[in-house]
Amino acid sequence: MDECPEIEPAIMNGSKTTIVPLRLIPPSECGMRSQFGDLLEIDYVAKKLGPPVRVYDASIWRGTGSQPFKFVLGSGVLVSGVDMGLYDMCPGEVRLLKIPPRLAIGLLDPPEKAPLEWSIELVSIDGVVKWGNNDGTTLRQEQY
Repeated sequence: MDECPEIEPAIMNGSKTTIVPLRLIPPSECGMRSQFGDLLEIDYVAKKLGPPVRVYDASIWRGTGSQPFKFVLGSGVLVSGVDMGLYDMCPGEVRLLKIPPRLAIGLLDPPEKAPLEWSIELVSIDGVVKWGNNDGTTLRQEQY
């Protein structure tokens, strides 16, 4: 069982999602950025930070096999902190989102209100995938 890490006060008591870029796409290779109302495809792993720390959701558990999870950005399907963290992303980018409890609300809420951590790869926007050179790695292949 994972030990509960020290949770930063800004995450526990904050009112906005903290975004940590894990893979950025250079602006010259980014043909479009995500906007509210776009149909997104994402791969993700969602953790409740404690205690105990545990994965409570992942795109590979959703019964779609190897297909990414599809939804409309801003529709309220995912917790509001995730919607905020996915705004203005390029396909192929990966972000770690640290979400305070007050933004952990939506149709697919975690079982208990707690700070969340989501590792997310934006696979496509309205069916358009990354431009330029792609190293071929995905969130499923990287260690998070």
